[in-house]
Amino acid sequence: MPKEDDLKYDSLLIPSYEEATSSRPSSSLSHQGTGEAQDAERQGLLGRNTVEGQGSQRRNGNYHTPTVESARSSYDSALTDLELSNEGAEDAALRRDMEEMEVDDPAAERRAQQRGRLRERFSKSLASLSGTFSSMNLPTLPVSIPSLSFLTSRLPAVSDRYKPSWPIIARLVAIAFIAAVVYGVFFIRILSPTKGVNLGKQYIPESFRTFVQSNVDPNLIEHNLRQITADDHVAGTKGDFFLAEWVKERFEAARLDAVWNEDFQVYLNYPQPRGRRVEIIEPENKRWTASLEENIVDQENLERHQTLVYHGHSRSGNVTGPLVYANYGSFADFEFLKTRKIDVTGSIVIMRYYGTQPDTASKVKAAEVAGAIGCLVYSDPADDGFARGAVWPEGPWRTSDSVHRDSVALTSYILGDPLTPGWPSVPGAERISEESNPGLVNIPSLPLSWQDARELLRTLDKHGEPVPRDWIGAIPEIGYYTGHISSSPIVNLVNLQDSPKEQPIRNVLGKIEGIESPESEIYIGNHRDAWCFGSVDPGSGTAVFLEVVRIFGELMTMGWRPRRSLVFASWDAGEYNHIGSTEHVESRIDAIRLRGLAYLNVDVGVSGSQFRASGAPIFARPLHRVLSRVSDPDGQNMTLADRWTDSGSTLGPLGASSDYVAFQDLAGCSSLDLGFSASAETGSDLPTQSYPYHSCYETLDWLQRFADPIEYSRHVALAQVWALLILELSDEPVLSFDMRDYAQNIWSSVEALREDMTKLKNRPKSLSKALEQLDDAAKLLSKNTHKFEEFTASWEEEVLAHSMVENRELAIERISHNAHMGQFDSLLLDLPLTTESDDRTREGANSPDTIIGDGGPGGDRRRKRREHGLPGRRQYKHVVHGPSLPNSYKDAAFPGVRDALSDADWPRVEEQLALAAERVHQAARRLLL
Repeated sequence: MPKEDDLKYDSLLIPSYEEATSSRPSSSLSHQGTGEAQDAERQGLLGRNTVEGQGSQRRNGNYHTPTVESARSSYDSALTDLELSNEGAEDAALRRDMEEMEVDDPAAERRAQQRGRLRERFSKSLASLSGTFSSMNLPTLPVSIPSLSFLTSRLPAVSDRYKPSWPIIARLVAIAFIAAVVYGVFFIRILSPTKGVNLGKQYIPESFRTFVQSNVDPNLIEHNLRQITADDHVAGTKGDFFLAEWVKERFEAARLDAVWNEDFQVYLNYPQPRGRRVEIIEPENKRWTASLEENIVDQENLERHQTLVYHGHSRSGNVTGPLVYANYGSFADFEFLKTRKIDVTGSIVIMRYYGTQPDTASKVKAAEVAGAIGCLVYSDPADDGFARGAVWPEGPWRTSDSVHRDSVALTSYILGDPLTPGWPSVPGAERISEESNPGLVNIPSLPLSWQDARELLRTLDKHGEPVPRDWIGAIPEIGYYTGHISSSPIVNLVNLQDSPKEQPIRNVLGKIEGIESPESEIYIGNHRDAWCFGSVDPGSGTAVFLEVVRIFGELMTMGWRPRRSLVFASWDAGEYNHIGSTEHVESRIDAIRLRGLAYLNVDVGVSGSQFRASGAPIFARPLHRVLSRVSDPDGQNMTLADRWTDSGSTLGPLGASSDYVAFQDLAGCSSLDLGFSASAETGSDLPTQSYPYHSCYETLDWLQRFADPIEYSRHVALAQVWALLILELSDEPVLSFDMRDYAQNIWSSVEALREDMTKLKNRPKSLSKALEQLDDAAKLLSKNTHKFEEFTASWEEEVLAHSMVENRELAIERISHNAHMGQFDSLLLDLPLTTESDDRTREGANSPDTIIGDGGPGGDRRRKRREHGLPGRRQYKHVVHGPSLPNSYKDAAFPGVRDALSDADWPRVEEQLALAAERVHQAARRLLL
């Protein structure tokens, strides 16, 4: 009920009969006072162009930039109208009485304002529609309208009593006009050939960007992290499945258009509790057994389960042999031992993480190739322990008992489930053997802490040779000798494990449907599983990922929709060779190659203060746009773009260290990886992470104290960057990719390849011609990308010239332009040539899709189809980018050529150069088709 003060009103003059029945009561204006009446009359004459509070936001006549507030107001006004329709008759009568007595009802005024805003919004739609109609040039036909007087003279006369008044006629005409407009809108938007071309939607309103930046909640990020790190959650375990269900609940709470689970059955391994042992068994006086496990990390919760120490996808075995030290375990390190007459055949090799060979799997493979029968890998304090700084709990670095778990799957050879390379691991799928599998090592291995490694290395004292200076670590009281198979202590390594071939894993996915190009998809992903508690890897990324999902759910409740579809993905088994993401890509590889515009990945979200990014070169421009809007959480009056530029950072290459690999290198979907790390430097042998990587010491407590100590400010900044990038790619009319950056990157890679090839001795002269063909293709791409980029400027000029209204033909051209950018990476894949439009029907002596026999005795001179993909690792299809064969963490430009050069296989080098030239040339041509 209204308060008594609300019902007070000034005394009114009693109108005369003539005043009461006139169309404009004099009392209503006289009550306002002379000045107010004149103001009201002026407002009525000015109309909507003087709506209060709109002046600064208006542009191009009646066009208003849509805001979040306007969307919410319209929604509220619709609810208000619904409430009005449900009022009782008594309330309605009371309101009419109050209106007749001109009672000042605040609620009524609010409803009137809301109805006014609704009418204003409708008028904007009519204005936009009229602009569309005005762009149509209809022919003018000379039509002579005959006189109808002969008909009107025969019509019966109508009494004045029944003749409609002009106001009634005007209302009928207005109703007919509105009906015609509604029908026109329905026809144009629903039934016409322009369905799906959102002609009225303009640039991203600033309010949307402001909303995603201002609504990142650090408290919710912390809540997510507490949930994620509560228990260990190795892929395929109960903890992992529990998190999967929780993530799905978060997706559903965000009210995404669709949420679903995606299950696969894959090859994993788990250690048997009593099936692992490292023991010195000879000489007897040096007999010793390693502890293997880490100390209890959570002293306040002794029942909290910690993951056992092991290597993912390692080989089971029980082997015994002499101990040999091999530094970082690179192929060069084993070559050095060979030159020093240190044979490793039949030995147990001990080596340290990181260094000249950061890929753990390649360390074990190098030992296997050298003849070792077992492998131990430890964390030396020189690399990530006390030699780098204070250790936990006083500092961030690794303690003496901390163990670095890792995968030893050979990612450079097989990605995803090593038993189903190239096809999804679904029930009933064909599976190859794990024996002699190119994606798996064939000798057992285990990780060690440096306190366990110290006892083993101590026994090598005076055995073999003293190591070079750069082989010396920082373990105290150790002389660092190579050891020798004739005199070294004998070590027994036992690694027995359960290795199910069809262990269930679960991806969780959610989708927001686009309104203009719903078939175009932008993936946003993060893997969920961890080697233990995983506060940093991947917990920091997962916590930010879920906050980004929540924010976009909030945007949807306000009426926002992206132009292009968004797919949010929580991957499983990322630590095991990126299995979850790879199986998803392989299950819909053709669709992603055709419709996937981009993949935005965060794995390790926050481990330090330096922002880092790596990805396809076309992301350079949109990334810089976004970074220029986000404040540096560790700098005053600086943006992340300022910090990025001042530090000399650039967009780096990808390699194969996270879940983007299948998207970029198998499906040709341009990918980007983001995060904050302890160092943005690249090329150093020292690890960039200053945290207990893949250890149970990687806890929430560690993250809060060292990775992000000030109210999760780095997590907030990462969420802002991620969300703004999603808006940039999903909602800008023209994708902000810069194809010139990609062309420059390819040309630079060709020049680097030329420089490396000139250093090679005994190379055939024919290679120079093949390299020139690749150089010509790169130059054509550079030329065509400059012409291709002209469209953006011409589109903006055309749209601005028509009051921000885009006609159907221009909209279709714009969408085609975007599709060319989205499919560019897929044109660089080595796939069968199948259609005229992409030159994929040409077969002949000059086509890289055919090979010719040598014609010798028994030789076959007939042309035949060749296999596609990189030789020796056919699953990888990208001819420009791919993981380096000896080090999957590193990107190799023109990987097929690089592989052949490393083998000095000159015919294959020439073949791969020709293939790369053909694919780059094809991509350049397609840009302008």
